[in-house]
Amino acid sequence: WRGAVSAFGMAAFLVTAIQTSFLLTERGVVSPAEIGKWSAVTMLANPVGALIFGLLAWRMVPKLALSFALMAVGHFILATVPHWESTVVGATIANLGAGMILPTMITWTLSDVPVDRRGQCTGIWMSIAFLGQFLSPQSIVGLKLLTGSLGGAILVYAFAGAAAAVIAVVAALRTRSAATG
Repeated sequence: WRGAVSAFGMAAFLVTAIQTSFLLTERGVVSPAEIGKWSAVTMLANPVGALIFGLLAWRMVPKLALSFALMAVGHFILATVPHWESTVVGATIANLGAGMILPTMITWTLSDVPVDRRGQCTGIWMSIAFLGQFLSPQSIVGLKLLTGSLGGAILVYAFAGAAAAVIAVVAALRTRSAATG
């Protein structure tokens, strides 16, 4: 099931990277230079998220919950607040979670793998991650057709990310109670 989580995580990871410029255009930013500038500003949150991953002394599942929660909040803002400034804020929050999710998922996935199989499992994980990246724009197109708008498609990702965060919190609490009980 870690593969399914990773595929979804990587699909969600790319939502802001690919869709922010389209949302900015929909919300009145027409200059390519401005679209590029604001899209780039939001992407600065990715390395900050990766740094936060390294600084937090949490176990992997709580980090996974935080990553999905940040992406869900960012996607919710992207989907529901119709101003270009809110697009920048939402994309920045989502990218903070996206920056955390990549190192979190690979570390979590490989945490139970014997050292002599980590190279092989990393290759398998990368295949799953690339599949998630491939499916991201296709899923947005399908969800846009289903919901009628790009915002609606991203809102589906917001709810799915929130559900993933809740599931991760429940899993972390169960693991914690099993360890103490």
